[in-house]
Amino acid sequence: MILLLAGTSDARLILQRLKEKRAEVAVSVTTEYGADLLRASADRVSQARLDAPGLQQLLEAWRISLVVDATHPYASEASKNAMAATRKAGLPYFRYERAAAPLDQAALSGLLHKVASAQAAAELAAQLGNTVFLTTGSKTLPVFVRHPALQGKRLVARVLPETAVLAQCRALGLEPRDIVALQGPFSEGLNRELFLAYGAQVVVTKESGTAGGCDTKLAAAASLRLPVVMIERPALAYGRATGDIDELLNWIGREQNGIHD
Repeated sequence: MILLLAGTSDARLILQRLKEKRAEVAVSVTTEYGADLLRASADRVSQARLDAPGLQQLLEAWRISLVVDATHPYASEASKNAMAATRKAGLPYFRYERAAAPLDQAALSGLLHKVASAQAAAELAAQLGNTVFLTTGSKTLPVFVRHPALQGKRLVARVLPETAVLAQCRALGLEPRDIVALQGPFSEGLNRELFLAYGAQVVVTKESGTAGGCDTKLAAAASLRLPVVMIERPALAYGRATGDIDELLNWIGREQNGIHD
């Protein structure tokens, strides 16, 4: 059985393609929402945040023969745990890493600022504007809310419309008027209208690829001449990694005779 570590829209497509090849696929996700999306197609589903030992126990209990890591590009701890667990178990590990969004260098000239961390993004965003539109998700939200440089600034957070996420926003002190609870990805037009409606002066984002809506976000900011602070992806030595699902399936097919054309 293949274990698919999910967390992105790419993972749903990978699962679909594997099932078309009659593969047995178990899925590991961290959220109830993710589990609900995949439960109908997967043979087994685990909904839990697993460290390396916990993941290794799952590999043994479910008799996993191969792991596909299709977690979010910024879920570095999940990928590190997966690599450690598969290495200890002696199992093949393949990383699906979605391609970066194409950058319109001319349109973004003077507007795009790349940084290595959420902390660096908070510090730079504070220098670029008084109304900071955050599109980096809920995990890094505490960094921005609590960063000394952003005290006194207006923070607008675009997050998933999940009960736990909204509760986190309120617990951090964000007012309802500063919470944009929407499921993306978004068109360039909608991004533009949201930036205008909330009076954004600087946008903070991650390099989440076209599938994560990074391209339309950047295009909207460029059209409004808004500065963008982009947190770069963590650099990990994945080993066998690809952004091409066909290549990924070929790798899996060479490792396992259990998937068929």
